[in-house]
Amino acid sequence: RVREDGGRTRRRSLFFKIQSIGSHSVDVVTRAFPTTPWIFVYRDPTPVMMSHISNGKGDASRTNCARGRNRFHMYPQISKLMIEDGKENGDGNPTDVRKLTAEDYCAVHLAALCRSAIAERLRQGQGLGRFANYNNLVKDLVTDFFPNHFKLELTKDMEDNIYKVTKNYSKGRAGSKAGEFKDDSKEKEDKASQVVKDAVERFMMPSFKAMEEFAVQDKQEVLKSTKLMRWPIISIFYDFSDR
Repeated sequence: RVREDGGRTRRRSLFFKIQSIGSHSVDVVTRAFPTTPWIFVYRDPTPVMMSHISNGKGDASRTNCARGRNRFHMYPQISKLMIEDGKENGDGNPTDVRKLTAEDYCAVHLAALCRSAIAERLRQGQGLGRFANYNNLVKDLVTDFFPNHFKLELTKDMEDNIYKVTKNYSKGRAGSKAGEFKDDSKEKEDKASQVVKDAVERFMMPSFKAMEEFAVQDKQEVLKSTKLMRWPIISIFYDFSDR
């Protein structure tokens, strides 16, 4: 940070919150900060899909997740997923992205984001990257991620403030969405069409299940650990919740 007089100030704490598309470049960030802990926030795939479709006014072809089909070659995890899908559900050849429905491609796009995080977790091994389920996020931040992963010493006031702040809708600072946050996961599940459910099951559930397994494994490892190391307080969040 540069001061007004042209000098520089040094800070111990730095926080990054990266949009979901940045997940494809997670390795760039982790190589820049090779000893820094990070978490990837994930959510049950169906509500995520429904959030995107809702933003497209109910038309899957108008969603952000489906618009980038012509740029799929920029993201290696999409190509890898198409190869795997072709072997499992096709004739052995890679599935043709151009022939997928808008719902299917949206699911592919979202799954590839998670796969990028999973690939980096596998590259780094256990210890730096962890997966945080959106459904339990607030409690897990206070009781696990902050004290155990980021090595932050929370005071009672800090904990209370976290619970207070997270009651508000993060994307509703003004307008009709402003106010207290209300979980709409069940409502989105109920509104999901069979086409959406099939796309989720085919393309998104494998990565979701992998992240769930990592989350359980890492939490068990934390519970077994008796030594605490002091990490540089540089926190990296990959937000895939799409609330």
